[in-house]
Amino acid sequence: MTEFVLKRDTPFYKKGTRFSEDSLHRGVILNDDCLPVANLNELENPGEWFDMVDDKQCIGSMEMSMTNLNSGVAGDTTLHEFIDMGTVYYPSDNSGLIDNLHDNVSPASIDLTLQCTEVVHEDRTKEKLSLNEYTLKPGEFILMSTNEAVDVPKDFVGVVKGKSSLARKGLMVECAGFVDPGFEGQITLEIKNLNQERNIRLLGGMKICQIVFIRMAETPAGGYSKDTGHHYQGQRGATKAYDD
Repeated sequence: MTEFVLKRDTPFYKKGTRFSEDSLHRGVILNDDCLPVANLNELENPGEWFDMVDDKQCIGSMEMSMTNLNSGVAGDTTLHEFIDMGTVYYPSDNSGLIDNLHDNVSPASIDLTLQCTEVVHEDRTKEKLSLNEYTLKPGEFILMSTNEAVDVPKDFVGVVKGKSSLARKGLMVECAGFVDPGFEGQITLEIKNLNQERNIRLLGGMKICQIVFIRMAETPAGGYSKDTGHHYQGQRGATKAYDD
């Protein structure tokens, strides 16, 4: 795939910003971290903004509207781009049960599915599951994981919340805190059956939660990494608390 390199410094692009040919054909401008920041179709006189020079460089005035650059919740257009760029993906060691992540995109979130191959119990013991399902007893608390992994861009934060349809059945699904900028890995879920008498059956591949991506008002100086004391970077499967 041909890449085009922006040579001009601007308030919104750093020198050396790279654009994929496919993205340009779709009318999407990407910044230096391969995040969609504007749509060519929404710009006035887009021909004045890009001048293709020997199929290698993009140069132009780059006077850009801030319409699509503000902080806020990412919509479905951006979420589809995120999937294409690997912000949400299936790890190589987990093919998942749904072939097309794009089918799980809602107007402001992406549904994530349950990995039902292991469970961490409240006493911190880990149990392997062979039937790809688990019966959650009344009041029981466990840790499980999503099939999908995320690789959060450095100027976004992820928020994971349970599905409304499951909450109405008494199933609490939580991901403690934000999914920090720079975090990469599968999502460990804290799951509890709030019912007093009824079991809840959990099945591998079921839509268990949804992730929302919010663009930050400013890019943080540092990101989530083991080098900065963050212990869950790169986690795979249901992961116990670091100090257990």
